[in-house]
Amino acid sequence: MNPRRILEGLALYPADRPDRPVHAILTYTDADPYAVRIAFMNGDIETVAYTFARGLLADGLYEGTGQGDVIVGPHHDRERLVLTLRHPDSLPYTVYADLDRMTQIVALTYQLVPMGREHEYIDWDTQIAALYAAHTGHRTEVTLWQPGTWLATIGVLSCDPGDPAAVVIQAAHPAGHTATWRLDRAVLSYRASEATDGWIRLTVPGGGEVLLQCDQALAFLKASAPARTEHTRRDDR
Repeated sequence: MNPRRILEGLALYPADRPDRPVHAILTYTDADPYAVRIAFMNGDIETVAYTFARGLLADGLYEGTGQGDVIVGPHHDRERLVLTLRHPDSLPYTVYADLDRMTQIVALTYQLVPMGREHEYIDWDTQIAALYAAHTGHRTEVTLWQPGTWLATIGVLSCDPGDPAAVVIQAAHPAGHTATWRLDRAVLSYRASEATDGWIRLTVPGGGEVLLQCDQALAFLKASAPARTEHTRRDDR
């Protein structure tokens, strides 16, 4: 059975610049029923994402909760939800969301997977297959090029154990640290097939851009395809 998914666009308002809303996408799937994912977008490019417990978001609608990377709680005006997000490479980032909107989205997730029944929706065969794929060579070093300068660095493409439909990308950030982000496999395949010059442009979270050769991306996608094929065969039986 294919996973069912809730995909909702969000307008988030930075606490320090509420007049300049940013676009984000909240995703919830019954393939990972305990978690929600909020991804910040720059156009159609995902810049940074946070995955955290659905229960944390649900509790945060009514009272402040959470610690570490994500803290959620209602604003004192009871019209906004306050999310404080931390990233290892940056200062805490606080944004506001419409409280009624977030309450509606949480309710949708509970319609998809009721509270207390999350364990019934986990496909353990798929989870094991994804973990196996991540540890059996589906991790490929690739050469990433800096546009204009043509300086090269080594990056990594790997399977995402938590989401077989996603690719994890690691690249050296111009500031000196390693940036890690996710991209949908279908999007990566589409960009490779549509590129007319043989290069895929990837936006690095936190700023910057790198070029990836199409043939390296396609070789990785082909090498990591068997796990998905086996999953399809099981579902068809």
